[in-house]
Amino acid sequence: MLIASSTSQGQLAHLTHRYSFTTDASDSAGTAHGTLVNGAVISGGAVVCNGTGAYVNLPAAVIGLNAYPALTLELWSTQPAIKQDYSMTVSGVGATLYSDAPSVIG
Repeated sequence: MLIASSTSQGQLAHLTHRYSFTTDASDSAGTAHGTLVNGAVISGGAVVCNGTGAYVNLPAAVIGLNAYPALTLELWSTQPAIKQDYSMTVSGVGATLYSDAPSVIG
């Protein structure tokens, strides 16, 4: 997962945080290391959520989600089966990546 930001409108964004999920939720581009919560695990370079409350918590205060005029969040997500009401939530206060179905986030 990548987070890129800029300090003013119209300025090119630069990479500020990168989560490779190789062994944990460490930030390899900054110091905003995440925490795996409620059974989220790392497997194959991705976070695996169990669909029953597992998620990745990122430190919003360190990332400063509300401090930038522009922010890009790039990630991919897969699910083992088609689920029509699947949703993924990215909330600013807790910078939480949560999926309500079994899924893989990278």
